[in-house]
Amino acid sequence: MEELSGDLLQPPKVAQLTEILRKLQQEQATMKNEYEELKSVKEALLKELESLHTKAYELEGLIKDKRELITKLQLQCEDSEQECCRQLKKNKEIKDLLEQRRCEIQEVRLKHRKL
Repeated sequence: MEELSGDLLQPPKVAQLTEILRKLQQEQATMKNEYEELKSVKEALLKELESLHTKAYELEGLIKDKRELITKLQLQCEDSEQECCRQLKKNKEIKDLLEQRRCEIQEVRLKHRKL
């Protein structure tokens, strides 16, 4: 047992330290690669985010333009409806007047026939 406990108290050998150093360097390289990969992904995501912000801004502009167009078309539609109602009323008045004149003409013709 003394030999075993004696081994535990002895400092690590150069080979062991070299192996530990090699493993740490490998882990460091792996972590560096992962960091670079994450950095690359972050940059790509930031570019995509910027692109999405630009697209959102453009779409907001389109929505604003379309809303303005809708308002303009609604006003034009209301104006057209009013004009249509005015024309229908005028046409009815003319039709009624025309019918009245026809009746008057018919009466005059009948009076002339009787004479």
